[in-house]
Amino acid sequence: MINNGWFLGLEALAVSILTTVIRRVWPRSDPNAKRLAHLERRVEELSKQFGIEDAPMTEVQELIVQGRKINAIKLHREQTRASLAASKEAVDTMEAQMMARSLA
Repeated sequence: MINNGWFLGLEALAVSILTTVIRRVWPRSDPNAKRLAHLERRVEELSKQFGIEDAPMTEVQELIVQGRKINAIKLHREQTRASLAASKEAVDTMEAQMMARSLA
């Protein structure tokens, strides 16, 4: 006979582990990512039409391109005095935008 308390605890642990794995494998897509990519393409088209040059990459963006995301987050925190969570979110957003532009 199995102790129900022990079994329920084991079941809860298994569910927790599976949830963590699923979130890492299939992260939630940003509901605004598609719209943002469209707007960025439009801005790029208009910039070309009016002869406006792209702004040079920021240091944070350069670090993202180099694959040095932790350094990018640190630099963003230094430049903006934002919290770690806010800087991570900002760098993640920049990275997603850069990827959307390059895939567009």
